Amino acid sequence: MANIALGLIEIKGKLSAIVACDAALKAANVHLLDSQKIKGGITTIMVYGDVAAVQAAVDAGKTAVEHSGALRSTNVIPRLDDQVKEMLDRDISERNQMKQPEIHSESFLESQQEINLVDKSAAADDDYDYDYDYDYEIERSYSTEDTQVTSEVEATDEILADDKVLEETREKYTKEELHKLKVTELRTLAYRSNIESLKKSEIKYATKEQLVDSLLAEGVLRDDE
Repeated sequence: MANIALGLIEIKGKLSAIVACDAALKAANVHLLDSQKIKGGITTIMVYGDVAAVQAAVDAGKTAVEHSGALRSTNVIPRLDDQVKEMLDRDISERNQMKQPEIHSESFLESQQEINLVDKSAAADDDYDYDYDYDYEIERSYSTEDTQVTSEVEATDEILADDKVLEETREKYTKEELHKLKVTELRTLAYRSNIESLKKSEIKYATKEQLVDSLLAEGVLRDDE
């Protein structure tokens, strides 16, 4: 018997399976043997390594997803038989051999040089078909967008300028005009003007004199009739 264990985590949902697998592999020095998907969106993650590492990995994967309700079951099979261990090692070896071979730097550079030579040759060719219409369309598109943005900015500036002129032409309430208003009207005016001398909770219970004094101090403008 070898001191090798197989850990299994059965999870519902692809996202939860990825989270559990990531947590398990980060928690301990174990190998990912397989990730098998069966019906109903259930995925079984299989990891193997020494007993302690596999137990820690399975516990980490379980903790990562059990709060979401996606965890179905976990299992750790300790002290695998040597024949089972050989089977797992063979599967790992075959899986590694199926990986895409690495690209050697020398052959990659040679390929790049060949591509560059082809590009230069095409650029020097008198019959090279350059799509001027395509570039013109792109340039016109950018020009249209810039014009649209400029127009929107100018329109916004005009609105702000009109608001400023309108505010300058409006006159402030006089004390006599404020005294002619009812208390309810004064409170409405105070709420609408967002005066700083009285809080909204104070406006509700303020007297007429307090409201008049606050509105005069703020220089509240009359509405255009």
